[in-house]
Formats: sequence, structure tokens, C-alpha cells
Amino acid sequence: MADKLVNTLVIQQWTILNTATPSAPLSGQTAPADVTTYLLRESVGTMIAALEAVAMVETGVTGHYFFTWTPENTGVYKLQIQELNAASLQRWMIFPDFTILPAGAIFTPVFTNAFCSEADVERWTQLGFTATSTPTTNDVAAFAESRASELISMMASAGVSITPDTVVADSIEEDMLRDTNAIGAAADAIMAKFMMEAPNRSEKAVLLLEEYDKRVERLMKYVNSTLGAHSVRTHITSGEVTLPTVSNITDGGLREAIKMDDEF
Repeated sequence: MADKLVNTLVIQQWTILNTATPSAPLSGQTAPADVTTYLLRESVGTMIAALEAVAMVETGVTGHYFFTWTPENTGVYKLQIQELNAASLQRWMIFPDFTILPAGAIFTPVFTNAFCSEADVERWTQLGFTATSTPTTNDVAAFAESRASELISMMASAGVSITPDTVVADSIEEDMLRDTNAIGAAADAIMAKFMMEAPNRSEKAVLLLEEYDKRVERLMKYVNSTLGAHSVRTHITSGEVTLPTVSNITDGGLREAIKMDDEF
């Protein structure tokens, strides 16, 4: 059973085989003429017919088909298909269930929100990440995005605003941010990989975290010295303060001459 978010496209694949040529894919099949689709969904403890439309698309003329649908409700969905064409094996196929979760229930990080790529993290861990590895590609993307946010916040506190979208391509700061971000995410990935194994504390993760701290220190020194982080700033913007009108002060002189016999 897999998890998907509500209003997110679900794609499931099936190959229709030809009876005339055993094990050869049968091309040109369409729904509902050649294939009947049955989409069911969970409702109050039972399964009912789902109202969402199921589309059937062939990939070229190969006999391989994709069935797509977009769930509009939460809960378990199940897709079944029946082959009708006499040239097919006329099989039934029941696809694995999908659990549809409400929007926001699954964190979907992307490397575009980080300063580094998956390859950069792999370069520091010397591990390959996939959808089924430990940690997964999605996990590593989450580590990278989190470390990027950490770097962005540190630079912002120093008075410099840089994001993955605004960093200048091929600049010194881009190179520094890429490696710093990748090293931090690599440390997280190593910790996650060995979290369920004894001993939990990995020397590799410790080394990476030490290197990460060094890179952060170098980065902040560069930010402070080069990018103008310590320039004088104020939260008051132009036009927020109206200065009082001040007239020129002139010396009017003494109104009365002071005499020697005056008493004070």
C-alpha cells in the first residue's frame, strides 16, 4: 500500500498481452472498448464506487499502458481492470491499494530549495540514494532543504539575504554554500543510515559535522568581510519620520544697555 496526497495524480502501469503471440504486448487497446476500469474507495468502513475518472494511455505503440486518476477524497483507493478484447488474455488486474492523505500530510522536499544537489550529498557520503535506500532520496532532500534553511537564517542574522533562487551562479558564495549544505546533509544522512544499528554514534557523522562547523565558520567570515554584512542598517525607512520645522535663530542683541549702577 502506497501513500499519496489528495488531489495528486496517481499513475499505475499494466501490459496487455497478445494471445496470437504469447507474451507479446498487445497494442491499440482503449477504455472502455477493450478494457473496463473499476475504481473503488473507502467510505464508512466499506468500499464504494469512486466517481473519479480513470484515463488509459498507451506509451507509444508498445502495448504498455498507464492508468491515471486523481483522488478527490481521503482514505483507501483500489483500482481494478478487466481486459475485454478477444485478442488479449482477458485477465483481471487488481492494483495495490493507495492510501490518500490530506494535503500537507506528507513532506515533499525538493533539492531546488537547497544550495546543493543529491549528487553533492552522495559525493560526501560515498553512498547512492534511491527511492528504497536508507535513507531514501526523499529523506536526503529533506536533510538538504533543512540545512539550507539553517544557512539562510544564519546569513540573514548577519544582514545578508541569499536563497537558492538568488545566489549568483558560478560565484564564490555559490561554491561555498553548495559544499557546506552538502556536508550538513551528508552528516544527517549518515546518522539516519546507522540510527537503528549499534553503536548509533557514527564516527563518519561526527567527522562530517565537524567539517560542517568549519565550513559554516569560513562562510560567515566571508559573508561578514565581503558581502557587507556589517554595514549600518536601520529599520526606519525613508519617509517614516517627519522632521520638525526649525527656523533660523538670529541674534537680536541686548534689548537694554547694562549700566554700572544696575542691581541684579
